[in-house]
Amino acid sequence: MGLLAAFAVALVLPASTPAQTPGTASFGVFHRGTRVGTADVTLERTEAGWRITSRSEIGGDFQLSVKQFDAEYDLAWRPRFMTMELSTPDEHAIVHVAMMGTTTRTDIVRPRQEALFGANDVAADTLFLPDYVFGAFEALAARLQNATPGAELAIFLVPRLEARAIADHRSLTTVHTTRGPRAVTRWHLTVKRDTPTPLEIWSDGGRLLRLDLPDEALSIVRTDVVDIN
Repeated sequence: MGLLAAFAVALVLPASTPAQTPGTASFGVFHRGTRVGTADVTLERTEAGWRITSRSEIGGDFQLSVKQFDAEYDLAWRPRFMTMELSTPDEHAIVHVAMMGTTTRTDIVRPRQEALFGANDVAADTLFLPDYVFGAFEALAARLQNATPGAELAIFLVPRLEARAIADHRSLTTVHTTRGPRAVTRWHLTVKRDTPTPLEIWSDGGRLLRLDLPDEALSIVRTDVVDIN
């Protein structure tokens, strides 16, 4: 499943955490400073909780089209289900993940192949964060609003297994946007895999502003940011 690697981070939001502002945001995708793609992400407030939908196109060395990403969470940002459709020049896959208590039910459908079915035991508050599906990180930005440095977080590596990540540290910084300077939060995390993987996420009021994947030399930056450096 070369299409599918995943990060997921889990933290329960307390009732006092401010709610995110629904709406649509557009992002540029940069590889080694060169723009190679785009992403559009919509966050909706629903009767049951929160819904994230997104699409993205990445060229260059990646050549990945996320034709659809759709994930629903409850009001405390605990996962309910996820659907995504991915394509590369050589592969196409549709993936469904549903939460049943603390067990995931995962279906993977690819053309001219038998469907794959699987189940994993996971934390009830794990997040769906498939690799290169950048809209999914809106949920991480929401969860990190009230996180504390040093927290150990449950992550679900779709569709294989659950692992752990460490929220190493956070800082406050000022980012220049088309609306002027804004104070934002920058988190550094380490995903515990066979090779530990660093991850940085910048958030603005619980909404995703920027995502950095240093090992991939990738930066995903909201288009209202004036400077990505």
